[in-house]
Amino acid sequence: MKRDLNKKITTLKSIALFNLCTEEEINRLAKSAEIRRYKEQSIIAKEGHLAQFLYIVCDGDCRSLMKVKNDNNTIEASGRRARRKLLVEIQELGEGMTFGETVLFDDPPTKDINGRRKYLPRLKYPGSLVSNAYAEIMVIPRRVFDTNSKNRKISEHAIELIRSTAAQTKLLYAKPVIEHKLQQDNIWRRKRSKVLL
Repeated sequence: MKRDLNKKITTLKSIALFNLCTEEEINRLAKSAEIRRYKEQSIIAKEGHLAQFLYIVCDGDCRSLMKVKNDNNTIEASGRRARRKLLVEIQELGEGMTFGETVLFDDPPTKDINGRRKYLPRLKYPGSLVSNAYAEIMVIPRRVFDTNSKNRKISEHAIELIRSTAAQTKLLYAKPVIEHKLQQDNIWRRKRSKVLL
């Protein structure tokens, strides 16, 4: 147990996301975190499921996958062979890399025409996290980062750094952009195959 706590503290200190955290905040985060171990090809977090944790790769490596729609022209051109939905690898995650920071923070509540608070949808993971081989993953509950909660374990400065990093990471998971790139790639492949024939 103590070995795991030391490993959690060492890992948190080595991650740029937590650079603005004090020693005390790192210790509080480490105490609220848990290290989980996964076998090869295990699904750690699933796309579309309710976001509850921030995942940090401590040992091993993982990959982030996302389901995207295949474009209609490719489906028509290749008939039944083409799949309607494809799994696209978004990024490889090695030691010290994080997954789930994009869904740590809820958007502030808005009001409707009558001045009542609108319902906020629950945040869901934008992609799936899958282990390539044996992996040790540190799991930190999302409530630890909640800015409106008493459970928050870190300062506002550290929260702002995590928010800005999350905003940049959201660009990786922009589904319309990925689908557009996939469509452009498919167009190029179809043109290339016509030239080769």
